[in-house]
Amino acid sequence: YFALAQIQMAFGASSILSNNPGEDSVHHQYMLMPQENRLPIQSIHHVENKSTRTRNQPTETVRHAFIRSKDRNFMVIDRYLVETPKNTNKRTIAVLGDGIIPLRIEEETKPEVAVAEFTCSMGDQAGTKARIIPMRGHLPLRHHYFEKKEGKGDRSPFSGNGDKFRTMIIFCEELEFDANAAVQPPLILSSSNFSVSIDSPFVVNPTTPKRQDHSTGISGGLSAVHCMCPAYGLKEPHWLIEYIEHHLAAGVSHLHVYDFNLHELRLQSTIQEYQKQGVITNHDWSVKASGGYTNRVAYEHAKWAASTDCLLRTRGQFDFALFSDVDEVWLG
Repeated sequence: YFALAQIQMAFGASSILSNNPGEDSVHHQYMLMPQENRLPIQSIHHVENKSTRTRNQPTETVRHAFIRSKDRNFMVIDRYLVETPKNTNKRTIAVLGDGIIPLRIEEETKPEVAVAEFTCSMGDQAGTKARIIPMRGHLPLRHHYFEKKEGKGDRSPFSGNGDKFRTMIIFCEELEFDANAAVQPPLILSSSNFSVSIDSPFVVNPTTPKRQDHSTGISGGLSAVHCMCPAYGLKEPHWLIEYIEHHLAAGVSHLHVYDFNLHELRLQSTIQEYQKQGVITNHDWSVKASGGYTNRVAYEHAKWAASTDCLLRTRGQFDFALFSDVDEVWLG
């Protein structure tokens, strides 16, 4: 979907799954059970082998920044500190956003380049250069960003269906991050006719990669993270449980769930139980939390932004990353 390989993900391309019949059979027996024979809802959470999960720390629900620009046409998801490919000792300030922002496209270069016509400022560091990594597709960048519309009535400034791609990562590489500061100043992206101020906490990856032991997960002690696209429309918890249990049995170490409207009480109970086990990270991706951004107008409830956020949060922490909808499964 993206040309975000430019960020140089540290994930591999293929793997061989280990065969652990003792543990996996429990999960697969549940997956293949007829509806009427499934365990009671109170017992479903405990079908896994607890001994393989007690080493994980409980996780909290992620609250994203979701800050709109003054003109309301650009949405900031979060600001991040990411490792620079050329210098792993330096962390670069980055912003994930979606929508219309001052830029121009240089078509004479191959591939085309999106050039920022705005600057980055933070604290006493003002007017530094910004660099854009745009979402790409099978058509020229100009077509995806400026020209593509879903239909005659499409007035949304955000990424949509029909190949309208406006999700991007913005790097503020000249800004210096002060790790000793008690409070980080707002990061401001601005031009003569555009401005957005980001005062949310920085998303910072742990410095220690996650590794599986050799008795579980992917063979060779490798690890995998699953980045689920925004989940919506589920009415019964067993669908979510089956999905999570299947991928844990297949060797996934951790799942990120972008929760659009899984508000039913039993679904919330299921999510909370897996959070206690440290198996999933749940993201509040609702319309209310996002200030209306994740509604249907943003394609599949802003799936491109969700996938990129997961990429930035997990980059370098796992050997493999999976990206899929809840109706798609990894068979290994």
